[in-house]
Amino acid sequence: MSLHPPEQEPSPEILEICFNLWMVVEKDTGQIFSYMGKSYALRGTREEKLRILHALSADDHHTVPRRKIPARFKAMLEGEMTPRLTTPEIARSPESGFWKELLEELEKEMPSQMRWMGTNPMEIRIPVFDAPLCVQTVLIEQRSGVLFPQVQPIEQHLRTLL
Repeated sequence: MSLHPPEQEPSPEILEICFNLWMVVEKDTGQIFSYMGKSYALRGTREEKLRILHALSADDHHTVPRRKIPARFKAMLEGEMTPRLTTPEIARSPESGFWKELLEELEKEMPSQMRWMGTNPMEIRIPVFDAPLCVQTVLIEQRSGVLFPQVQPIEQHLRTLL
């Protein structure tokens, strides 16, 4: 699975698994130390789906657990290379693979769906496209533990569809 835009937009009638992704940044250091994600099954044009994800990105992180970022990410903290830390710049770079493990976990956690073929029940899974539609949001964690979302204007997300 990659975060690069797909070559062709799926038909609006096709159900697409899309994601909101949040990186938690410690206010004082500017380092990411945890992340979160949530999947959604959406229909519509890419713009319609993006608008839905964007609208949910400021507050929906309250409904999902935080996860540690992979140990392969390391950053300098207090003079030492520390695992499970990185910067927002690295997280935003598709080449870093920052979201890879989280997206794989979210896909595995998706429930199967029951369909009937005549009188026979059949479990199916809604497939996740190779380049799923995602909105990434920075959450700044204050010393008090309160998270403040840094939601980008919708126009910045829409430009990625052009």
